Amino acid sequence: MKSILFTLPFLFIPGLFGFNEIPGNFFTVGKNSYLLSAFHLVNESYSIKSKFEIDLMTEKEDLATAKTYLYFSVTGDNTAKLSNGIYQFSSGALNDRLPFQFNGYAKINDHLVKITEGTISLENKKEEYDIHFILKLQNGDIAKGTYRGKALEADRSQAYK
Repeated sequence: MKSILFTLPFLFIPGLFGFNEIPGNFFTVGKNSYLLSAFHLVNESYSIKSKFEIDLMTEKEDLATAKTYLYFSVTGDNTAKLSNGIYQFSSGALNDRLPFQFNGYAKINDHLVKITEGTISLENKKEEYDIHFILKLQNGDIAKGTYRGKALEADRSQAYK
């Protein structure tokens, strides 16, 4: 009985604070929040090295003209598909990175800022991805957020053989 009474208030608290109005695909940096509208996933693996590029986009789906987005270069344990798991930041060059490591940067209002620490959680659920991240940026800011949805996928792995 105690556990039911303890749990019930937590079911109603999100509605009181408007948590149900927070969009599902977003990231925050400080007090600023950005909606994520697209996810580009590119397989650039070569030989036996797994390499995938992830772009989480705001508003525009064209990387060349986007003012705000997140870019991750991840190494997994599979060259054919992006592996589910938790990826840790690495400052190492691509060839020095181990499986389940990444590096990258954030472009916020046309300003590039390198990622210096962080973690990304990735899970592919039948063509939909569930991505959560918390990152420390070179300027000291913390970026965190989530994306759930389909990816616009491209395979450039054959180009490197």
